[in-house]
Amino acid sequence: FRDYCVICLRWEWPGTPRSLEKCNLEASFFEGHFLKVLFERMGRILDQPYDVNLQVTSVLSKLSLFPHPHIHEYLLDPYVNLASGCRSLFSVIVRVVGDLMVRIQRIPDFTPKLLLVRKRLLGLEPEGPIIDHMTLLEGVIVLEEFCKELAAIAFVKYHASSTP
Repeated sequence: FRDYCVICLRWEWPGTPRSLEKCNLEASFFEGHFLKVLFERMGRILDQPYDVNLQVTSVLSKLSLFPHPHIHEYLLDPYVNLASGCRSLFSVIVRVVGDLMVRIQRIPDFTPKLLLVRKRLLGLEPEGPIIDHMTLLEGVIVLEEFCKELAAIAFVKYHASSTP
């Protein structure tokens, strides 16, 4: 995180978010094409290949490290106020988890299968027969690890901002 801070010093970013009084509240919000694609990909984490999920979450993690108050607020604050129809990283993850909760009801032996896939990905279990719903199970594992990574990033950024 400190490396990111050093790199960003020359950009003279503000230390705090702009107050609402200085914002044009009439303008409609657009997250931009880049975040739009990342959020759409994140929303399909349960249905797309493992390597794509790793790339998407890697980019989002790196963006989350930037010490810009608006980026931090938009990507890491679950309580950020959003206009109707807008989404944040948190809202995308909540929607994915909601979809997951419905889908796992239809997967017999979900927990043991998830554990087996995790062990295989870690190299603790030899490759064996094909497991049903492999893409979904790998997506769940990437989602779990990504959420842990976001929590760690938020923790580090909080402590870095509160210590001189």
